Amino acid sequence: MRPARFVWAALLVPFFVQASFAQPPRTGGARGGGEDERSGAEHYHAGRFKEAVESFARAVRARPTDANAVNNLGMAYSALGRYGEAEDALERAVSLKRDFAAAHYNLGSVYYEGGRREEAAAAFAEAVRLKPEHANAQHNLGVVSLELGRYAEAVESLSRAVRLAPRWAEANYMLALAHFESGRRAEAVEFLREAVRLKPGYAAAHNSLGVAHYHAGRRAEALGSFRAAVRANPAYAAARYNLGVAGLALSERDVAFEQYRALKSLDETLAARLYGGLHKNMLLDVTNK
Repeated sequence: MRPARFVWAALLVPFFVQASFAQPPRTGGARGGGEDERSGAEHYHAGRFKEAVESFARAVRARPTDANAVNNLGMAYSALGRYGEAEDALERAVSLKRDFAAAHYNLGSVYYEGGRREEAAAAFAEAVRLKPEHANAQHNLGVVSLELGRYAEAVESLSRAVRLAPRWAEANYMLALAHFESGRRAEAVEFLREAVRLKPGYAAAHNSLGVAHYHAGRRAEALGSFRAAVRANPAYAAARYNLGVAGLALSERDVAFEQYRALKSLDETLAARLYGGLHKNMLLDVTNK
């Protein structure tokens, strides 16, 4: 049976993929902030995005060539999910100020939300070129590279993100997935262990670590990781299924029965699969979905 691949959710920095990882508005453009830009920032940080758009739009009308004001308007549009208008504003911001790293980063986040991965990668790459110490941009470039199947580039960018922010659990997790997809399973386990050390309640990382242990033949370690994932998130159906599979592999049928009972109300498909292993001797494999 072919080992299951890691299946992961994009944790773009608001991640984990994570447009939540967009650069927040700042005040103070080329000609000073102005009352509208200051009030727009206050509205934005308070979650009043409609009011933020209105304030930033007034600021842009007063200073149409102020890249910072245009960037802020784009971020307010993005927060409302008005990605077309956000894209227009942010593209204008980077055309007004080509070396505006934050605007390139924000534009990458908006492209990502629109499913435009290649454009997002290019925008994040430009942000990184302009500001190599921008950990979020390095992280997001790595996430997009991973989604595009550019595993070596993903490892490179995510490694930089981890060096810049070594206590960032989600970045360690994404670096582990990049190593896994590159065929470096030992490195994947190393960074998954670091992710759960930094964030003990990180259910997805515990589950992924369990998958890695399971396929390396370390079934007892896998059982422990799956238990940790379930403790962190009792409604995590995939982790409960994996715990049941590991229990069967270790002849701990009571563990599998317990997870089957829980799965009946969480995920009928996984419950049926685990039932097959319990009562029909079906060969089962763990999942990271």
